[in-house]
Amino acid sequence: MERFDLYDEEGRFLKKTARRGDSLAFDEFFLVVHVWIEDEKGWFLIQRRAKRTDDTYGLWATTTGIPKAGEKPRQAALRETKEELGLTLKPEGLEELARIKTKGKNRLNTITSVYRVKKRLDPAELSPDPAEVMDTRLAPLDEILALVEEGEFWDYADILLKQDYFCLLKGRG
Repeated sequence: MERFDLYDEEGRFLKKTARRGDSLAFDEFFLVVHVWIEDEKGWFLIQRRAKRTDDTYGLWATTTGIPKAGEKPRQAALRETKEELGLTLKPEGLEELARIKTKGKNRLNTITSVYRVKKRLDPAELSPDPAEVMDTRLAPLDEILALVEEGEFWDYADILLKQDYFCLLKGRG
């Protein structure tokens, strides 16, 4: 089973690791990455989750994941995009939009790095991992927000306790 590193509230490595499902102490945090891929029209690549063991099964989402032990968030963002979508990104193309600390939500403490990459792409050219992704498509932000309202898209604003989460994607870069 994969292990991930643990950090303190300030993002300092605690020289400890854990596995998914392990109980963490109230002062232990783990890292998460979100990768938003934006095309030349300002639409975002979204994916319908296929992993039956995830809370996100059947919902639309962006590419997300947890860095493995010893892995930095930027490395994890590149790896997750390759694993889930078959898409290779360049590290210099990742723009970090935010680093969001969430404490106590469902007794999980996270530090989430939110990245955006601008890239010309055609979803038909992707090779998604069928164990992770059942469908992909491009969608404008207003459609994503409507899907969130309908309960069809993972509500990152609620999960991360950051109501302006989706504002991060507006008018940058």
